[in-house]
Amino acid sequence: MPIILGDPVTVVTGGGRSLEGILSQRLGDYIASTASGGAGGGTTLTSTALMRQPGAAYAGHYCEITSGTADEDVRLINTATISGGTLTLTPYNAFSAAIANAVTFRIHRFDPAWKYEAINEVLREIKSVIPVEVVE
Repeated sequence: MPIILGDPVTVVTGGGRSLEGILSQRLGDYIASTASGGAGGGTTLTSTALMRQPGAAYAGHYCEITSGTADEDVRLINTATISGGTLTLTPYNAFSAAIANAVTFRIHRFDPAWKYEAINEVLREIKSVIPVEVVE
């Protein structure tokens, strides 16, 4: 989801993801990792990197894909299991594409869209007091 600035509305996408990432880190709601693959049709994501918690701890969290074909997909995790050193996340609704090896993702307790909405609300409130640079 983009961050909105200015009037008329200017959409900032790359910076928006950075702001949301900073907010997530400050809230303790930020786990970033890399996938080792996933099932066809985007029905699962696997990772060998997230072994610090029991797999079930991630159920009910949101998985945000941050690279690859399914970039920007956010799905609520239905089940999360660990077997043979591999974490498997199964969302309620499949990702838009199969998750490939080396695709990056983040896990959130709160839907990232809520954070984008909060950031946009703050920006709308303060836009009248922030100087606007005009570049010609």
